Amino acid sequence: MASSRQSLPSPLPEKDGSVRLRVQGCSDLERLKVWSERAVHVSDSADLFTSEQSEQSE
Repeated sequence: MASSRQSLPSPLPEKDGSVRLRVQGCSDLERLKVWSERAVHVSDSADLFTSEQSEQSE
């Protein structure tokens, strides 16, 4: 059975592919929506998760 997900080129360069794996592995639609909204404003792919890392460290 073929996967319904298409592999799209990353608009932001990644060093190790971890961002792509994290996004593809997420099933939380609200979180995906937040990440997609952030994606148009960040200059580094890891910045998609910056505020989440801050929240976890508090």
